Amino acid sequence: MTKYIAAILLALLLVSCAAPAPTDTQNQAAQAEESASEKTGSANAQNLYYYVRPQLTNKSIPLHLPSYIPPGKEEIAKEGLVAQITAEGEEESTDDAYYKLVIAQPNCGDTTACTYASMGGFKPTENTPSLEERLEERLSPDLEFSEEAPFPPGKVELTQGIQGYLFPWFIGAYQTETQVFWQEDGYRYWVGVRGASKDEIIRMANSAINDEGGRK
Repeated sequence: MTKYIAAILLALLLVSCAAPAPTDTQNQAAQAEESASEKTGSANAQNLYYYVRPQLTNKSIPLHLPSYIPPGKEEIAKEGLVAQITAEGEEESTDDAYYKLVIAQPNCGDTTACTYASMGGFKPTENTPSLEERLEERLSPDLEFSEEAPFPPGKVELTQGIQGYLFPWFIGAYQTETQVFWQEDGYRYWVGVRGASKDEIIRMANSAINDEGGRK
């Protein structure tokens, strides 16, 4: 019996020597590889603004880049859509107090036909219509569309007690974006997604207001 036990112990010892326990470095490498594998599917989504962010560093206006874009940033990345800077100075504001991004097919620019979403901010001037005026204009009974969203334009409550102004999509030559505008610290911001629902666009606006990563 003693010889039998000794043989078992010897065999276990040989197996242990043949297959040494992973070192700390090996464990760390394995964990890093596993983590990288899990993140591969969402890497593009997490870096949606990666290439445009350096071009925005000289702006005086605080950035509000949404962390949520319906139906989701992973889905956006799968479609090959990318963030692009466009239309500098469109809102009669100085370049450093203005930015506009579109989420679109590469090299789309600001062409409505290939633009999926937009976002931006600017410093209003004395010539800029107020949001109340814009809302009143959109509510005009004289406006007619071939098709429009099943929810009306109006004021909405955003996060942090900020009041937003909702402008639903409609169809003219193309389906337009549902947009939400808001004022913050003397700047005006907006987010928009073509054909988005009211809940989706409000969630997108709130993510832009709350997401600290968008300001880096």
